[in-house]
Amino acid sequence: MSSIIERRVTSVSAELAGNSKVHSEHVRRRALLYVRQSTLAQVRGNLESQRRQYGLQDRLVALGWRTDQIEVIDDDQGRSGAESRTRLGFQRLLAEVALGKVGIIIGLETSRLARNNEDWQHLLNLCMVVDTLIADNEGVYSLRIHNDRMLLGLKGTLSEFELHTLRERMLAGAENKARRGELVYGLPVGYRYTEDEKIEMVPDESVRSALRRVFEEFRRLGSIRGVSMALTDQGILLPKRKDHHGQKGVAWQTPKFESVKGILKNPMYAGAYAYGRTFGQTAVTPDGSIHKRQARRHQVGEWPVFLPDHHAAFITWDEFEANQRRLAENRRGFLSPGPVGPGRSILAGRVRCGKCGRAMGVYYTGVRNDCSRFTCRRKDPDDQRIPCQAFGGRLLEERVEQMLLSVLEPESFEAALIAEAELEDERARQLQRWHLEVERAVQAEARSRRKYNEVEPGNRLVARALEVQWEQELKSLEEAKSSYEKRVASLAPPLTGEEKRELRRAVSHLTDLWSSGAMRPQDRKEIVRLLIHHVEANADRDAGRLHFAVHWSTGQVSRDRVKLLSRGQHVRRIRDADLEIIRKMSADYSDGEIAGILARAGRTPVPGPKWTARRVKAIRLERRWIKARARGSTMTITEAARVLDTDVETLRGAISRGKLQARQAYPCARWMIPGAEVRRLKGQRWRMV
Repeated sequence: MSSIIERRVTSVSAELAGNSKVHSEHVRRRALLYVRQSTLAQVRGNLESQRRQYGLQDRLVALGWRTDQIEVIDDDQGRSGAESRTRLGFQRLLAEVALGKVGIIIGLETSRLARNNEDWQHLLNLCMVVDTLIADNEGVYSLRIHNDRMLLGLKGTLSEFELHTLRERMLAGAENKARRGELVYGLPVGYRYTEDEKIEMVPDESVRSALRRVFEEFRRLGSIRGVSMALTDQGILLPKRKDHHGQKGVAWQTPKFESVKGILKNPMYAGAYAYGRTFGQTAVTPDGSIHKRQARRHQVGEWPVFLPDHHAAFITWDEFEANQRRLAENRRGFLSPGPVGPGRSILAGRVRCGKCGRAMGVYYTGVRNDCSRFTCRRKDPDDQRIPCQAFGGRLLEERVEQMLLSVLEPESFEAALIAEAELEDERARQLQRWHLEVERAVQAEARSRRKYNEVEPGNRLVARALEVQWEQELKSLEEAKSSYEKRVASLAPPLTGEEKRELRRAVSHLTDLWSSGAMRPQDRKEIVRLLIHHVEANADRDAGRLHFAVHWSTGQVSRDRVKLLSRGQHVRRIRDADLEIIRKMSADYSDGEIAGILARAGRTPVPGPKWTARRVKAIRLERRWIKARARGSTMTITEAARVLDTDVETLRGAISRGKLQARQAYPCARWMIPGAEVRRLKGQRWRMV
């Protein structure tokens, strides 16, 4: 035992003698052993490196530190040394060194501590100030010795350069493989690898049908959220891959916004192979820290590798590009009007300010929120809204509609033929999709039945579980068949020859169809967006005119002007006949009575839905029609009956026989009797009988 202790003391003395840089002041402080491997794969697989790093504790003991003075920092396992922001262990090491509690830091290589020269130099500066040693498998270094500091600085620079070289080598190899179209990190749902490592569509027709349905709905609706909501309403599920290479089948889930977006924006569904669509981008945050994020290259020409017609496609490349343009337009901004909304304005997202050129926003006013009003979105440098102009959009939209219909009328018959074919194709696609759902349920039931029949009779536990699964599949099959029958029953039958002729006649009168309730506001907006790029409007308040220029998609420009309505004037729009009735009755009748008379006469305002006292009063005050009836100048038939001490029916009979002068402003209005006539006839009841 004494010989072992003697050899131990001798080895420590020799170590200390050979390392004159280690002093008693260093040994009195703690020793830190920093352990790190760059990736989790190295942590799991490269165990020999771990043993070598943890084995450095014997080196520290040989240098003079006791076992209880050694602290192992291995919090950064599986983290890269390229930056210190995410390495909590390295941050703790810096804090301990700055407090002057550490005598030596040891690691297998200097690259274990940092592969970033900035972090490395910061550590060296701290160690020089507090006199902390740094050791690796080659020696011990003191930062207060010029040669040691220069050597450690070179090692840090070489470590950073080595990381850069390794990264460039791997990226070059990946790009070289990508140029052959063989580098695929994960296949999207609907594709799989063949035995010869080629990409092909999955043989499951239900998966392919669901994916094609996404593109069909986007052609019809034009927005991601609209597609996801439509698929949900129709009870359609979307496939989701279980593995990166499509070998383990798919799971079915409810359509979500992100899943639909991933399908529409992936160029692989257009048969193209693309590499380098995203790249790393580094930015400095306001607090001075460096932030890395993934940026996207939107243009095809910016992608390092692009191979069209690489594999089988669900859509053509032209359709994919059209979809991307539509998605870009759905982003609200200066050049993109945003997705089609439920509002009634056909020019929503298409009007630009004629003074500053910015896109004008639209909001709705009125009792039913159906009166559009455009306002400029300009803001000052302090982010305060200072709009250039605002105006009502009713007359502008009506005039643009007239210009649009004059362009569309010659092409209406061709549109009828296209709509007719689309209706028949849509019905066939729906029947096929529903039939595939039933086929999928039949296959699932057959698979469960086969598993149950193949199990050994004596294995009752397995047979019981398989029997339960089989019963569930049978139930799902019955539900699928019942759903198929209900859907087929609710599906509109194909158009007959007479219906096709009627459709042609209806579409040939596009003006009537446009103004009818059969066309939704969304349909009108889609037509406007196809033909009109934008409308530039400028309000001239002095002249009371709204000047505008329609920029067509073909590049032509049409200029016109309309009357500029004052705020609220769109609510008081009225027909001339209704206006004359209100003028005649305004002197003697209340606003509520006038509104009731117009309603009983079956007259409706523009816009509807009905006349109210508030609306009549607004029109009367706007035209300065005040109530002119002086007290006693005229009387109603009820007031006259009270003065003459008779009943209303007697007076009505006298009026019909011409013995009593009275006037009626409108057939449904009440009789008004002059006051002088009532006073003349007072006391002469016998003459009226």
